[in-house]
Amino acid sequence: MLEELNKTASSDFWEIAEMEGYRRGIYYKSVGLESLGDILKHIQHINWFKLKVNKNCYTLTLATSSTRKLIIKFLSGIFRALNINPEINEFQRSLLIVERY
Repeated sequence: MLEELNKTASSDFWEIAEMEGYRRGIYYKSVGLESLGDILKHIQHINWFKLKVNKNCYTLTLATSSTRKLIIKFLSGIFRALNINPEINEFQRSLLIVERY
């Protein structure tokens, strides 16, 4: 189902996904959750990915590769809301997020 969504979703859908992330980022900010590591650890519990942390590098092993674009859009919205600008590297079933200082 997600594979089909990736093929047919409109640009409006992806904008909505990013805006939902932005809205979530505003919420995180309001409750004092602003560090990249803490946010990724919190989101990990919705089962989109498993998180491995190594200093300022975060490896997100995705539950399925078809969730990659949705996760990137959602996280981009969160990062924009919190003024975080990490480097995001895409792989087949994982994302490598490097925190920039």
